[in-house]
Amino acid sequence: MTKMRTALIALGAGTLAMFSLATYAGDADPSVGRALDSIGQKYEVDKDGDYKLVLGFDDNRTQLLFINSAVETLGDMKIREVWGVAATFPQGSPPKDLAVELMIDSSQKKLGGWQFKKMGDKLALVYVMQVDASLPAAQLKSVFTQCAIIVDEKEKAVTNGKDDY
Repeated sequence: MTKMRTALIALGAGTLAMFSLATYAGDADPSVGRALDSIGQKYEVDKDGDYKLVLGFDDNRTQLLFINSAVETLGDMKIREVWGVAATFPQGSPPKDLAVELMIDSSQKKLGGWQFKKMGDKLALVYVMQVDASLPAAQLKSVFTQCAIIVDEKEKAVTNGKDDY
């Protein structure tokens, strides 16, 4: 298992500026904003209405994460995605052995898994955690903190230590 690191809320110089009060755009789910505000987590709301967070680590790396405002349903369950990008590749070019590694890695996680998603002309390697849309703030923090750790560890491995996201 990857070594655990402490996620720091403070941002270092040169990182994406964040605001404690969100600038709402799109159809942001205010319950996410209230949860983040209640734990003092800084965020922005992007043009799609999703919550954008930057978490810092004790080794001066940062990780960009998203908490989707959109909620999916499965029966009577309401599910929200928390996700981050570990790396991008030109479409069709990720190493073939990476897919097997990601499947094995996903099978060892308690929550979430690796996916490839098209993002413009690139293929993004993303880790997605699907959680109850009404998680209490403390549990949501546990989810996004763990997501950031997982994504950052894979980003370091895939990009040879480059801090892109």
